[in-house]
Amino acid sequence: MEGERLQELHRDNISRLVQLAHPNQTGSFLAYTGVNAFIAALDKSDLEFAFLKLEPQTLPHAVNHAICLESLAEFVRARS
Repeated sequence: MEGERLQELHRDNISRLVQLAHPNQTGSFLAYTGVNAFIAALDKSDLEFAFLKLEPQTLPHAVNHAICLESLAEFVRARS
C-alpha cells in the first residue's frame, strides 16, 4: 500500500538521515529540513504544488498530508 511506503520513507529514511546529518540541531530546524527532504523524496511533481499549499510544519504532518493526497489522486484516477 502506498501509505505504508510513505510511512517507511519517513520513519526509516528521512527522520534518521536528517538527525544523522545534523546531530547538533533540534526543533524547528530539523522539522523544516525533514519536511523539505520528504517532499524532495516523494518525486511526484503533480502533487507537489497541492502538498506545499498545505504547509506541513512537521515531518509527521507531511506524511499524513502525502498519504491523503495520494489517496485522493488514486480515487480520481479510478473514477476516470
